[in-house]
Amino acid sequence: MKKRTYYAIAAILLFFGLGAALDFGVTKEDHLETYMHRIERSLHKKESEVYSFLSDTGFIFRQLRGVEYLPSPQQKADLDHLLDLSQKQYNIRLYYKDSLVYWLNNRAYLSPEQAVALSKEPEKVRLLRLPNGYFELIKQKLSEDVMALAMIPIKREFSRKSDFLPNEFVTDDFPIPPDVFLKESGKDFAIKSMYGVPLAWLDATGPAKDQANLQLVFFIYVLGFICIGILINDLAVLLVRRYKPWVGAAFVLGSVIFIRYLTIQFGFSQHFATFQTFSKVFTDPILEGVNSLGELLINIILLVWMMVFFNREFQVKEFNHPSMAIRFGLTALNFFSVNLAMLMVCSIFKSIILDSSIVFDFENVFNLNSQSVLAMVGVVLLLLAFFLFSHRMMQAIYKVGLSKNWRLGAVAVSLLASVPVVVYGDLKLPVAYFLTAALIYLIVFEFFVEVRTMSL
Repeated sequence: MKKRTYYAIAAILLFFGLGAALDFGVTKEDHLETYMHRIERSLHKKESEVYSFLSDTGFIFRQLRGVEYLPSPQQKADLDHLLDLSQKQYNIRLYYKDSLVYWLNNRAYLSPEQAVALSKEPEKVRLLRLPNGYFELIKQKLSEDVMALAMIPIKREFSRKSDFLPNEFVTDDFPIPPDVFLKESGKDFAIKSMYGVPLAWLDATGPAKDQANLQLVFFIYVLGFICIGILINDLAVLLVRRYKPWVGAAFVLGSVIFIRYLTIQFGFSQHFATFQTFSKVFTDPILEGVNSLGELLINIILLVWMMVFFNREFQVKEFNHPSMAIRFGLTALNFFSVNLAMLMVCSIFKSIILDSSIVFDFENVFNLNSQSVLAMVGVVLLLLAFFLFSHRMMQAIYKVGLSKNWRLGAVAVSLLASVPVVVYGDLKLPVAYFLTAALIYLIVFEFFVEVRTMSL
């Protein structure tokens, strides 16, 4: 065997060993502790800003008295500062006696009854539950008649979740998995204020995998699978050279089916279901176990790889059988396989466009998202695989040795055999359109293969 084969084996062991260590070596408790620190880091930063604002009593009382009597430069400076504060994620409300006289924004709203109840409580820091989530409440007296209530978001949580109202922890640029939730009482993983006051506790319904860690693990696994592909390809080429082409082809086909079966059984795609690419998008699965765009792309990439291997390593030989019936049947069968491949491509197109939540709004390309782009990449790769398969079949047809008229007759037979598949298959494809398109495709490919200067 070549040195590259040994390097591939070593790389497979390295990548899958490293991926498994990062994937299963970090426990749920380790992840929760990381999330706790991330939330506290964001919370303490906002707390510092709030306490800095509340300590600036000169600015606060200027706003309460009115800024119209201030010099223009001072007015502009105060207004710029107010504009900056209004963009913050937290809210600060100032009350003069029982009246609300100042607020930054409406990201945290208190009813008059809630404000009265809070005014009777002693000054303290505690957790506050509002209709739009959990907040840290900071209550502070600024004077005998002026009270400040600051509400810093810890987690956004709405009664009805949507793309525009996500239930998520507020951690700046540190995402927290959706299976992590917040509790008002607990023992471990307490979220504390900057002065050490416990506010809430973290727990999780699932493994609570860190998104960044999961992306790294996925990338390492992909490198491992690429090395597996290199190893299988090298071994298959070796079998082709040492034995016969069909031995190498059978090895590639068997290896791909076996590895794909293992990934489905071990739930490889479900393990990364938090990724948008591996989330369920098909209302009607294309194949068994193919519910996401990522799974479809994996199958398409494997299909392209096998088509490239067969075209390069499995050469078509002459088939000079004396029986005209056998040669005609084999030719019609090859044409029929191209028709079935075309119907399979149409079925996948239908599933991507009509039976999925993938956006295909080409009237406004700005509506397209990452899944739309990946789906288009998958379509291009699928068409490439279809072209390679068709070219392979047409070469086999040419090697059978039938005359042009007999080949056209085989085309007609294959088209007639395809009609029941179009009619009874759930393709929503007009028979006349399919027969016309298939006839044009087969005839053009017929010329492409027959004229040697046009062939690959």
